[in-house]
Amino acid sequence: MAYHPPYAPDQGYPVHPVHPQSGGFPPSAFQINIPPPPPVPQQYQDYSTYEQQQIENYQQNLQYQYPQQPLPPTQHQPHSQPLPRYQPLPQPLPQHQPQAFSPHQHQHQHQLQSFPQHQTSPLLQHQPQPLLQQPHQSQSLPQLPRQSQAHHVSYSNVPPPPQAARPSFQIALPKPEPIIERPRTPVDYKSLLASLSETYLNAAHEFASSHTPESGAEELKRYHKLVATGLGCLDSLLKNYRLEPRAEAVVRLKYATALYEETENTTEAEVVLSKGITLCERNRFVDLKYSMQHLMVRVIYTKSPKAATKSLDGIIQAVEAYQHTPWLYAFRLLRVSLSLELSTQSETAAALHNLRSLSSTANGKGDDTVFIFAAIMEALAHLRSASDSAIEQAQRALAAARSLQLTEAVVGQPQLVTLIHVLDLICSLMESNPAQAIPKMDALKALMDKEQAESTWTAEGIILVPIKQRQGSSNLVQSTGGIFLHGADGFDRLAFSWLPARDVYALSFFLCGAAMSHRSSHDGHKAEKYFLEGIKMAARSSASTGGSPPPKDERQTLIQVTARQIWRKTLQCYMRLHLALLLCGRSDWTSARAAVHEVGQDVRNLDPAKSGPIRSAALYVEGVIHQGSGDVSAALAAFSNPIFTLPDTSTSPVDSLEQMQCDLSILAALNSVFIFRNRSPTYHSTIETLISTLEPFCLTHPNRNIQCGFQLIKATSHPSDPMIKTKQYMQNTLQAAKAIENTQLSCIILHFVSWKFFTGVVSPQAEKSVRAAWQLAKRGDNDLWVSVAEGMMADTLEVQGKTAEAQMAREGASKLAQALSPNLQAPIS
Repeated sequence: MAYHPPYAPDQGYPVHPVHPQSGGFPPSAFQINIPPPPPVPQQYQDYSTYEQQQIENYQQNLQYQYPQQPLPPTQHQPHSQPLPRYQPLPQPLPQHQPQAFSPHQHQHQHQLQSFPQHQTSPLLQHQPQPLLQQPHQSQSLPQLPRQSQAHHVSYSNVPPPPQAARPSFQIALPKPEPIIERPRTPVDYKSLLASLSETYLNAAHEFASSHTPESGAEELKRYHKLVATGLGCLDSLLKNYRLEPRAEAVVRLKYATALYEETENTTEAEVVLSKGITLCERNRFVDLKYSMQHLMVRVIYTKSPKAATKSLDGIIQAVEAYQHTPWLYAFRLLRVSLSLELSTQSETAAALHNLRSLSSTANGKGDDTVFIFAAIMEALAHLRSASDSAIEQAQRALAAARSLQLTEAVVGQPQLVTLIHVLDLICSLMESNPAQAIPKMDALKALMDKEQAESTWTAEGIILVPIKQRQGSSNLVQSTGGIFLHGADGFDRLAFSWLPARDVYALSFFLCGAAMSHRSSHDGHKAEKYFLEGIKMAARSSASTGGSPPPKDERQTLIQVTARQIWRKTLQCYMRLHLALLLCGRSDWTSARAAVHEVGQDVRNLDPAKSGPIRSAALYVEGVIHQGSGDVSAALAAFSNPIFTLPDTSTSPVDSLEQMQCDLSILAALNSVFIFRNRSPTYHSTIETLISTLEPFCLTHPNRNIQCGFQLIKATSHPSDPMIKTKQYMQNTLQAAKAIENTQLSCIILHFVSWKFFTGVVSPQAEKSVRAAWQLAKRGDNDLWVSVAEGMMADTLEVQGKTAEAQMAREGASKLAQALSPNLQAPIS
């Protein structure tokens, strides 16, 4: 209960016991619990002696703590009646055992015995102190009454009373929660190493995807360090830990795949795969065994192609005997790819045999997509073979693929449909059939625009060939080394790497430019625009590999990224060479030289063994530029280079690269004949030798442009031939030129006819012939031939008496001739 002190009306303040720690202020805010008196030490046998000692200690403590507030003398404070004396209420003695405590605690607790109980904060508990009443009539304090016997306790075990000390407070802090020691989970080092290897290899592939040709040695060192760390984790996992059979097989497959793709350690990869194949045979892991055999063949091929193909033939027989259809598809297609890479006649025949067997199996099993893909690969094999019937056989294979093009299995395969259109357009370009090439080009453009709008093309350009799941068969395992991918629809898919969408766009621009080349002179130079746009797109594709990290499905190894960059650089070189030829066609020799110079800069970064056709084509275009600008000596030096030596007629080219080199040699020889024709008669024997050498190559050549050029050479290189024979040659050449829509060849033929048959002839036919030649020269946008045509027209009109028109034509010819090279101005003016 609360304590209320009495009020003294004559002093004006309430009378209350003075608390030693309150500085003379009343503890009215406290609720004081009066405990029983403290036990008396044993040395104080008399209780009055003990009380007297307590009073003295209190006075000393009061003087020490409050010297600035001395107690007022009681003799100067008269009272009408004595003040009531404070009597503590008796309390029962607490039932506790005597315990030892400090002198400070003993005095402190004894001084707060008389206060009521005060409820304090749990964090701060104030220890009660005894409060004594200040006497008023004398300075000596009265003796406290003796306590009753009920409160008497034994003080035998209590230490002597302590000296007076400063009071203190005890702070109760919250108890911390007990720390529970949980058992530690042991580290799974197997999973840790597997996860670390995958993390390091993914980081390396992400870094490789942003690699550019300008990357320095430090970046390559960082990439190699990441790959080495990932391989070290896999190696440690195999050597230092015992894994479950399936887990060990998967780790071995990943380790061998990384060794094959990232390093040249083929021997170590063979050892890892050999142990893995044995493990799979012992535990009957069929899919993992075939995956390792597939990889083993590719590893062996890097050292011995013949041994790899022989081993692969044995695996195909075993798989066919066990009727494992998906793996039969995979191994036969691997055999086809290796044979096409070897590019020999025997290997090409083996590739065609496997493709026909694959088509038969797919047709019987109902795998339409596999059948279409096999037909596409067959068409590609024919185009690479460079045989006489290659284009015809390729078109038949594409027709078989188109027969199932609209089936449900092919509708969701944009890469297959695009590949069919690309190969079909290439067939028309190789046989120089612009009537078919233009519609096919339009179809390819519409398809690419559609695919770009729908964005259904994968970022990495992988062609996925779904395989139907037969009743009773199960899906393949997930770890097949990238040979098969499991689709969301539940079907397994054969995965083949092709081109990303942006690279196919650049390729389509190149093909469209080639298809429009014969119209470039009279349709606003659209072909040149296609080539320029294709060059820019290929350059952007190479530049986009640097900078921000690519998508996850586009990340590849450094070898794959480098190969793709080389392919893009090669495509740019071919587009620049075609652009240079178009510029030569309209006598823009400065721009043509600039294009050839850029090709020379790009070729320096390519492998000399694989860039031979590009170097030959660049040298041929340089010769054409020298010949067109009048520097015939430099032109002959370029065309007489040993790389343009014609092959033996008994040996035909085995692949498209050899065919390209042969075509360039034919063109160099044809240009040399035109130069020798205007030289002295001593070169006539050389002309006859060249023509007889070219005839077996040109008469049956699949490209009709070369056939037409050879006919023109035969018609113009023999002035002594009979008129009828010359007219027959000219008629055949003109018909061929019209069929292939070659405006430049038609212009040259008409100029030769006007010069050969109508020079100095006064007749309307002569004027019509020369005017037709002039119109074709204007349509061809060739200043050289326009100048020649106007000069011939001036001569013809002057003979017929049309002097004014002849003068105008001659002025126009002279004006155009002034813009030509100095080596060409004298003969024309």
